[in-house]
Amino acid sequence: MPEFEDYFSDYAIIKRLCIARIKHADTRHKKLFYRQISANFRISESQEQIDFLPPRRQWKRFRNKCRDNTADQNQNLVALTRATMKLRSEHPQPQWAVRLSKRINKIRSRALTDKKFRFTPPNIAPIEKEKGSNEYRAIARFELDDQIIEGLTAKYIRELFDPFFSSSSLAFRCARGCTPPPTHHDAVAKIQNYRRFYSKTGLYAAECDIRGFYDCVSHRTALDCLQKLINKARSKRTEFQIHPQALRIFKAYLCSYSFTASVKKQSAALLEGKEKQGATFPWPQGELREFYRRPNSAAIGVPQGGALSCFIANCVLHQADDRLELLRKKAGAPFRYLRYCDDMILLAPDKVVCRKAFKAYQSALKELKLPIHAPERVRSYGKKLWSKKSRKPFLWGRPTKRSAVPWVQFVGYQMRYDGLIRVKTKSIAKHRAKILTETERLLTIIKKSTAQVSGIPPIACLRKSPKQIVHRFRQKLISVAVGRRAVHHDLRTSMPKCWAAGFEMVQGKKTPLNALKELDRFRERQITRVVRKLKNAPSVNTTGSPSRVRPPRYYGFPFSYVGQFLGEKRSTR
Repeated sequence: MPEFEDYFSDYAIIKRLCIARIKHADTRHKKLFYRQISANFRISESQEQIDFLPPRRQWKRFRNKCRDNTADQNQNLVALTRATMKLRSEHPQPQWAVRLSKRINKIRSRALTDKKFRFTPPNIAPIEKEKGSNEYRAIARFELDDQIIEGLTAKYIRELFDPFFSSSSLAFRCARGCTPPPTHHDAVAKIQNYRRFYSKTGLYAAECDIRGFYDCVSHRTALDCLQKLINKARSKRTEFQIHPQALRIFKAYLCSYSFTASVKKQSAALLEGKEKQGATFPWPQGELREFYRRPNSAAIGVPQGGALSCFIANCVLHQADDRLELLRKKAGAPFRYLRYCDDMILLAPDKVVCRKAFKAYQSALKELKLPIHAPERVRSYGKKLWSKKSRKPFLWGRPTKRSAVPWVQFVGYQMRYDGLIRVKTKSIAKHRAKILTETERLLTIIKKSTAQVSGIPPIACLRKSPKQIVHRFRQKLISVAVGRRAVHHDLRTSMPKCWAAGFEMVQGKKTPLNALKELDRFRERQITRVVRKLKNAPSVNTTGSPSRVRPPRYYGFPFSYVGQFLGEKRSTR
């Protein structure tokens, strides 16, 4: 096991700085898409300029000449990291190299030698949970140096404790040798494999959802669970040790944030201009009174969005994992329990066993002082079923049986009793909302660029012709959906960094096509809206030579949602 100091090597810090640089460029690139369309669109620069890495003209030659299906971000990250390490070692005199060395020494000094380490309080970014819900999630964003220290410390702690976590916990795990870390696809595969043993008799399923998990985790609970995990590790390995500085950083991470101080007291400023619409940061204060006399004055809530928060989720809920593992060994009752972050599912061939395990899980959450959505009894199968957050044990099987439900859902998928699998309805709705948001944004920019001013004819502020705008927008939606796919690419492999890649378990499997076809139609309808908006657009004064890249005449199967998920069948015909 590497020492704590090894995690803060020059290469580790440089790679994190390069990741920040790539993310910054990606954010700016997304804004540049609209800037290239309209002269009215302004790009606001970030406060912190990343001027301690080599300029692009120096590192772009380190990119691989042969491109494969990997995303451009990954290729740029590899090239930038490789170039920075080599150029810095060969030529340490340039200004960027001098600034980089100072930055590395500053980060390493704070992380390894500062006995009174403190995080700068993070900035809170309100992110809407669902379009039109007016409920916002508070995402904590730390300064760059703090992000690097927190991320590398989290990597050390996760790799240190990962062997002691339960196999039923599948989120935020580490690779073991040549075996990659488990994903939500593995969770679905485990459910499908367990279902095959009871395909004729059916299974009983139960689901429990925690209310605002990260906002309800007490600092004391997180520290107590960490100490229990340390004791467990030392009982199994007498030589087990955790670096004291890592514990200091962990405690400082908790002290830098609480929901009451960081979010609730500043909600008016954070939701400025949105309060009239009923925007809120939901917090189950009433339910928390069951565990705390004064929730507003207690240290409750951990930052969302940080790497240490991922470890805290596994650390805290490990107590619930152990409770169910112990129940399985003592009772000898067969049941399947899986947890992905704070989402869980229970499967058992016997209703009594499922109910007993479900109560054990709820009891463990109560000890952890975590409120849950009240479990509801499933009386019938219908659309209202998916609006429920927590469900008491119900029969997962043929709908011919009384009160049987043919589908269960977990981590973005819905699985039928006979093995059929599809993308969850809510996941499709979120993606539709994202497409609609992008369309509305473009239509707003076009409207402002072609508006009349005091009776004067429309000012041609559009930088591109209507045909160019439609083509660029279509390519943008295709990239978000199935990636930057070329016609000759093998459809049996999914492109990274796109929506379809998050549901690769559906690819090549038997799945309903209605929802996927509707997504294709919905995307084309949004493009048609842009075409109609540009129909009466004023003339455009384009400058420079036309683009050399010409779009294919046919946008069909390789670029569609149906083509992505049925690529294996189509390509083997």
